[in-house]
Amino acid sequence: MIDPEEFLRLHPVKVETEPSQPEALSEESGKLYDRCMSSALRSLDAAGTSVEGLRKRLLSKDFDSDTVERVIATLVRMKLLDDDAFAASFLNRCLGKMMGPMAVRREMAKRGVDPEVSSRLIDEAVSDGRFDESARQLVDSIDSKTRGMDYQKRLRRLAGAAQRKGHSMSLIRGVGSDFFKR
Repeated sequence: MIDPEEFLRLHPVKVETEPSQPEALSEESGKLYDRCMSSALRSLDAAGTSVEGLRKRLLSKDFDSDTVERVIATLVRMKLLDDDAFAASFLNRCLGKMMGPMAVRREMAKRGVDPEVSSRLIDEAVSDGRFDESARQLVDSIDSKTRGMDYQKRLRRLAGAAQRKGHSMSLIRGVGSDFFKR
C-alpha cells in the first residue's frame, strides 16, 4: 500500500495555487479528508479512473459526499485526475482489443466517462480511421482462426465476433473484402 507522500514523490505534479484558499478544516474533518485522500490515491495508484468512477468508489467506502467532492477537486486541480486523459488511454486499450465504436462507448459509460468526452474521442478515432484498423485486425484474427472451416461457418463466426466487439457489419465488409471473396 502506498501512502500519499510516496505517490506524489513517484508522480510529481505542479500545483496551481488558487486565489482563495479553502476554509480551514476542523481536526476531525481534516482526518476524514486525509483518509479519503489516501483511499483516492491508492485507487489511482492501482488503476486510472474517471472522476465519476472515483466518486462512486469513495462513496461506496462510506465517505461523506462533501469530503469526496473536496478530495476530487484537489486531485483534479493537481492534475492527478483527468477525464480526458483517462478516456484517451482507455480508448487506446479498447482499440488494442479490436473493439468497435459501439463497444467502446458502452465500456466508457460503464466507467463513468462523461458522454460528451467519449463521443468526441470516438468521433475523432472514427475520422482518423482507427476503428477501420481495429476492424481489419479482427477480420484477420477470425480469418486465421477459421481457415479450413466451411465458408458459412466462418461468416457466422466473423459476424458474431463483430457484434461482440461493437463493429458494424458494413465496416467489417468494407475492410474484410478479401475474406468475403473466398
